[in-house]
Amino acid sequence: MTALLFLAIGAAAQDSPVDKGSFMISGQASYTSLGGDLFEDYAGNSINLIAINPGIGYFTTPGFMIGGDFSILHASWSDDADATLIGLGPKIAYFFNAKQDRTEQKGAFYPYIEAFGQYFSVSLGNNDASAFLYGGKVGFISMITNSVAIDAAVTYSGLSFKPDGADDSISGNILSVGVGLSQFIW
Repeated sequence: MTALLFLAIGAAAQDSPVDKGSFMISGQASYTSLGGDLFEDYAGNSINLIAINPGIGYFTTPGFMIGGDFSILHASWSDDADATLIGLGPKIAYFFNAKQDRTEQKGAFYPYIEAFGQYFSVSLGNNDASAFLYGGKVGFISMITNSVAIDAAVTYSGLSFKPDGADDSISGNILSVGVGLSQFIW
């Protein structure tokens, strides 16, 4: 309780949700169609991917955030094949504060760029694998209240996938569009 009171007092002196000392709790969901050698099956069908990405971040300076994401990915291909992957990793982002002289945050618009990486441990039946996802995101948040924002972004990711015992990993790319919500504690 004391820690929450300390955070609330420190946050009261901030001018915007992307100011130093703010916390951001986010969640984004996306649908993706994947291609490339890693993602096409023997018949040339691509993979459909649904992703849920909750995350947390802390603004160390105005606009600059460090944090982490947790990911749940569900992939399906052909009529009867699917897999679920769970990953964790760090992220950094920069939010551009378009209007610093706002007195109310509702309606504010903050474009951002983000870089991230995530490690996945994958179990596919009797086979295990490891995967590393890395990439960048370009998007914006639009404040719908003084502390809640709609988040929309386009993400480009590379994925390196290596089954246990294999000499080489195979790779592919992911391009996705996602929307979500962000809660700021500032």
